[in-house]
Parts: sequence; structure tokens; C-alpha cells
Amino acid sequence: MRYCPKVVMFDMDGVLVKCRSSWRMLHLAFGSEDIVKELMGARRFMSGEISYEEWMRLDIEAMAAALGRPPRKEEVEEVFRSAELDEDAAAVIEGLKAMGMIVGIVSGGIDVLAEMVAERLGVSKDMVFANRLVFREGKLLGGEEVVNPVRKDELLKRVSERLGIPLERFAYVGDSMWDINALKVVGLPILISRDPAEAAAVAREVPGLVVVERLAQVLDVVREACSAPNN
Repeated sequence: MRYCPKVVMFDMDGVLVKCRSSWRMLHLAFGSEDIVKELMGARRFMSGEISYEEWMRLDIEAMAAALGRPPRKEEVEEVFRSAELDEDAAAVIEGLKAMGMIVGIVSGGIDVLAEMVAERLGVSKDMVFANRLVFREGKLLGGEEVVNPVRKDELLKRVSERLGIPLERFAYVGDSMWDINALKVVGLPILISRDPAEAAAVAREVPGLVVVERLAQVLDVVREACSAPNN
């Protein structure tokens, strides 16, 4: 049974914005992509060798190494001002809010971009969760884990408890294997994917998964769930 959600949480990178990784946006802008590849942070994190916060530190150190100094806050903000929203993002968020639903963002990406996206889309600040960059005297010197990309389910559980709304009344919208744990715990799991192989792999892990090709289709999925009997 698909439940009519009261809360719809969105991944950000590749879902609400066109870029697939806010971290990669910074590496491309600051010339640190090759350094990051050599450090193999993603592989080391997935193998359990390092924590997510340690992976963040490696990425931030790579940016400083490429630039010869720490990036400045205004430089980070300038990079993210160029991020394009999905063309349907505003209409989808507006449509869900018109249906009386709470909307939010849960991203393994970066808080600076998440806050910009939330402001542009009218998402409440207290419903935005992304990893925090730490600036001192305007210089990027570190990061704090807020959303572990493979433990988004834990964050969703905390939001559910805070709101007093059970997870079966949540929808989560993701776009990759990284979202599996979040998709597993909600009543309406939605995957945006045009890759049949990836969609099939996620579907094997997530009972009741709904796969769509475009963000605009999320509204149709939610409306259908809410029109079902007993909802």
C-alpha cells in the first residue's frame, strides 16, 4: 500500500538542481579534481577506512592545495550561484505545498548550496539538512557532517520524531544508489532515473519503489497515492 505523504523530502544534487554533485562543482571550479581522484576519498569512505567527515576534510584540503590557499567564502558562494535548478523544481515544490504537505531537503551535498536552493524554492530553513562547511575569517577550513550520504535514513527518523509524523507518511525523492537507505524507510519511495540498470538495482533493495524519469512526475505520483482509498 502506498500512503499519502504528509512530508516530502528531496535529495538535492541531481534532483532539485541539475548538477549531480555540489562537491564536484567546487572541485571543477577550483581545479582540484585530479587531486581528489588521487586521494580516493570515496573508495576509502565506502570501505570503512575513513569517516565521512574525514572524506570532507580530504576534499577541502585538495581545494586548498589546488589554489595554493583555502577557498574564500565568497568564492564558494559564487560557484554555487551558477547552479541551475531543475526546470520543474519550483512547480513541484509549489504544487506539494498547495496540497498542504511539508517539504524539505536532505542532501549529502553542501549547506551553502542547499540554503540557496531552499531560499529560491521557498523551503523552510528548518527543513534543510546538508553538510556544513566551516569558515573562519572568511576562509574555508573544514567541514561538519550533518547528513551521512549512506545513512540518510537516520536523519529522516530524527525529522519524523521531531514533527510527530510517522515515516510511513513520508515520501523521499532520490536519484541514485546512495539514496537506498532513505528510500527504504519511507512510505512512498520515489527514484528519478533514466538508467534502467540502476533503477532495477535500487528496486531490488527498496520494496514499493516508484521510478520516474523527471522531477515533474513526482507530483503525479503523490496525487495518485493520495487519491487511493483509505488515504
